[in-house]
Amino acid sequence: MADMVENGVTLENSVQVLGAGFATVGDFTGTLRKVRKATSAVDEAAEAASDATAATRKADAAVDSAAAAGKVDVPGGGAVGGVADDVLGQVDKILLERLKLGAQIEIPPGTQGIRKTMSDLSVVSGNEVALVRLRNGKRVLVMGEPNAVKLPPNTVLIIAHTHPKGSLRFSAADLRALNARGQRSSVLISPREDFGIRLPVVPGGN
Repeated sequence: MADMVENGVTLENSVQVLGAGFATVGDFTGTLRKVRKATSAVDEAAEAASDATAATRKADAAVDSAAAAGKVDVPGGGAVGGVADDVLGQVDKILLERLKLGAQIEIPPGTQGIRKTMSDLSVVSGNEVALVRLRNGKRVLVMGEPNAVKLPPNTVLIIAHTHPKGSLRFSAADLRALNARGQRSSVLISPREDFGIRLPVVPGGN
């Protein structure tokens, strides 16, 4: 040990200094290994976070590119500025599937965002969507075909409906249905423009 002295400090003394607070040199070495292992884990986590950030930026760039490219056709006759998953939220996807099966979805009064929901459903499906009031007072959402909606037999009021092709004029069939219920107005929604307007009903129009 005497021949391993540098600047008056022996290797043994160095170990004692570095290992201060440890019962044995083995304890010190084991702790040092743990520290190195923890440091390595931190480095790996930082690298993974960096990779995730890069992936997110790449995905954002892809979305921007798709948006810049314009509208993308969606199966079912609709066309939206992106894929259907970007247009409809999870709840709206469930509504879409139920409406396609002919279900009547009850919409409580005061429901927020119903016009936007109707617009999105119509864009993605390519079908007309209508919000009507039934004889029992309930408001329900129903889906039809590209140019018509088969109303429930007990419909007393057509609150609003969509025209997938974007027309903001009542069709002859619209006017017949509205006049049959004595309505003076109703809301027409143009999904292509994401816009709705209340229009007057011409008495006796067809």
